[in-house]
Amino acid sequence: MLLRRSAVFVLCLALSSLSGVPLSAEEPSAAVERLKATVAALDPARDAAALGDAWLQLGLAYLKGMGNAQEALPAFLASAAVAPDPSSAWLWASVTAEALGRTAEAAAYRTRAVSPP
Repeated sequence: MLLRRSAVFVLCLALSSLSGVPLSAEEPSAAVERLKATVAALDPARDAAALGDAWLQLGLAYLKGMGNAQEALPAFLASAAVAPDPSSAWLWASVTAEALGRTAEAAAYRTRAVSPP
């Protein structure tokens, strides 16, 4: 898991260094744009784990950085679809669906979070 997260972090840092703006100093909207570029740059066939992590980070940037649950949920679902271990993505999808008032959907995502991949 650490290796997968490291790959995404390195890719984000590389993209960040191209613009000369440190990733940690970005506004949430800039981080979202950078993560969108990361998602677009990854090959699902070769980089499924990194892509899953990138989608997860994008969802978190939307949810926590921008307070936008509507945009966060599809990112978490995309992460769950490609991540080798989608538990975190399903859990965040559950939290997000709950925030949107979609309790039945949230319960289904929670169930998937604790089920084996």
